[in-house]
Amino acid sequence: MKKRIKIFVVLLNVLFIIVLWFYFTITRYDTILIYPHYLIGLNKPNQYYQKNIAPLLLKHGKEYNIRDVDISSWQIYQDQESKFKFKYPLEMIYSIENYEPNYGYGLTFFDNQNQTECYLSLESRGFGVGNKFLVKKRQSANFLKEKKENMMYIRSKDNNIYNIGSSIFYDYPYSQGSFTGITFWGNRFDQVLHFWSSGNNCSESLLKGIFATFEFID
Repeated sequence: MKKRIKIFVVLLNVLFIIVLWFYFTITRYDTILIYPHYLIGLNKPNQYYQKNIAPLLLKHGKEYNIRDVDISSWQIYQDQESKFKFKYPLEMIYSIENYEPNYGYGLTFFDNQNQTECYLSLESRGFGVGNKFLVKKRQSANFLKEKKENMMYIRSKDNNIYNIGSSIFYDYPYSQGSFTGITFWGNRFDQVLHFWSSGNNCSESLLKGIFATFEFID
């Protein structure tokens, strides 16, 4: 009888730990599908990315230079809530659209002089992004090996390596009508931001300048 009670107590404790773990991952990472060893990557996503993914990009991909644009007169766009900033041309104005707390928003830049505009979606959550997402080295390795002929990456302001998910930066037939997507990772679990531009309506020089000056702030 005592043995059964001990087994019951042990099982009860195990169940309590599992429930506690689920509660922790749901409240902090918005998901229950996280194994304990993933926390190393989730809590320091950029460190994980630069250690596991960047070497694959350097080996299989091609660098796209984003530092050949004169940004000396550009001004700073800063998001105090999401803690990031980047620069954009002085002659442009912007508007924020479709704002969703803890998810992201749309950012449209207008150039009244040249009558052009650029729409960017900035997402901190969603498909493939967010503080619950962890890049898997094996999947990335296989993908990069298959796509190495058209895989490109950039070097950020802090000299980190990031993959260009889909881009107008290179001239391939299927890139027409696609979007430009880059995900920046920070040093905390909540520092992740995905840029994408639908319809290729942003100029190359504008995107270069934004990506070259982007950084998370404390």
